Amino acid sequence: MDKQQLERKADAIEMVLSRNNAAAQVTGGYVGPRWVRFMTTAQQVDRVEALTTEIARALGVPYANITRQGGTVRIDVPRSDAQPVTLAGLIERVPLSRVPQCTAVMGLADDGAPLLARLTSPEVGHVLISGKAGSGKTSLMIAMLLSLAHYNQPRHVQIVAMGRGFAGLRDLPHMLEVHELQRLIARPASDPRIVIAVDEPRAADLPVLRAMVERGPAVGVHCIVATREPIDLPVNVKITADRQPGDFWAEYSGAVLRFDAAHIATNEIGSFIQALK
Repeated sequence: MDKQQLERKADAIEMVLSRNNAAAQVTGGYVGPRWVRFMTTAQQVDRVEALTTEIARALGVPYANITRQGGTVRIDVPRSDAQPVTLAGLIERVPLSRVPQCTAVMGLADDGAPLLARLTSPEVGHVLISGKAGSGKTSLMIAMLLSLAHYNQPRHVQIVAMGRGFAGLRDLPHMLEVHELQRLIARPASDPRIVIAVDEPRAADLPVLRAMVERGPAVGVHCIVATREPIDLPVNVKITADRQPGDFWAEYSGAVLRFDAAHIATNEIGSFIQALK
């Protein structure tokens, strides 16, 4: 997407706002791999939100997201030539020396920086991901688990993965069997850290999950849970799928941000694990 294309889109946004008595200027933006963001001088987000459909039509996109950033309104629209955010590409940008222990790569934040989740932080601890089937929840979890394995030796982080989508991870050196959990949780030390990934937990599993979430960090256990519908788990980081697969919103510490989830193709997982070994 070149500068002229961006300027034409900015002009189209300004025209829609002007003819609807919400005149404002586009002052800049950001071009990501899957989204284009336009920053405007508009002050009232509700007036711009009322024009969402008209703005999307003017830009030739299926929809637009209108949000407030500071004292202005931003408009995010999907790219027609969207590309996945590769886990390998993100790992190249984040050297080992800059990553604290038990930290997972989640994707690319809406400001263009890699988004990481340090599970040992009191502000994180656990992660809950919700979204409909096909939204990319399992793919996001796989990328997070592989990044944990990349940045941590098995003596520091071990993983229990429960769900059909994790079959490709069975050769990961960090993997544990489910039956080993009880022994490890009862251990006196909190090292290695245990990361439990659960994809689509059953209703019968929820009481156990809640107990894990409540006392987990104290014994070095962290949960990453994915569900189709939001569930009542007392977690600090909640991630919700957006309209396009791989697009998510993260809510934590009172803030909300969009990010493009890290992705690794199924046929690349084996070679990734072999490289770790």
